[in-house]
Amino acid sequence: MGYILQYVADEQDIVGWGLTLWNRGSDEPDIRGYVGCSTAEEAVALFLAESPGFSKEDIVRITPILDCRVAKELLAVSSGDYSDYQVWAVFDDKKKANQYRDQLALVEYSVKIAELPLNPNPPDVVRGIEVRMNGDGNAETLRPARHFRISDLGFYFYSYRSYEKHGDRTPVLVWRVHTEDPRRAIKVVNEIRAQLIAVGAWGDSSKTEDWAKART
Repeated sequence: MGYILQYVADEQDIVGWGLTLWNRGSDEPDIRGYVGCSTAEEAVALFLAESPGFSKEDIVRITPILDCRVAKELLAVSSGDYSDYQVWAVFDDKKKANQYRDQLALVEYSVKIAELPLNPNPPDVVRGIEVRMNGDGNAETLRPARHFRISDLGFYFYSYRSYEKHGDRTPVLVWRVHTEDPRRAIKVVNEIRAQLIAVGAWGDSSKTEDWAKART
């Protein structure tokens, strides 16, 4: 009799295989599932190994078991920037999202696709202070404590705006500290400033990011 393998039309995650058997003692078929088998041949071999007396001829059909969980990410198609920014559609299919984007790009500007997590856990949020400090250890700006995502704490960027009117490009470090105490925030950033200067990373965003990652 042999068996028929039911192929999948679209690319989907296969988590196992279901074997439909001719049940000799009943008019109803016997279906066995083998999760974790990457190929149909592997599922057949496992079935034969644990089923003495059966052969390949007893298998009527092999059907892939698909991962039917809801997509972990959605694709949002948007256009424009700032006040003109607009989300036009949301997809769970990459091919359809790309088709929509390509068509929309014919009539809108700055069209892009963003991957958005589906049903994520709330972000970890803490109170912190943003300090802007120059190379001499003077706090140019000290913003009042506010909420930050934990992932947004630490090095933010180097600012030069405070000195541009004087034609000076001296960098100003912008660092976010997990504290509500302004004095502690200044102390922490001042110590970081000294260490960055000591290792030759001051004013270099790439080196500062590497240094910040290494210290966590």
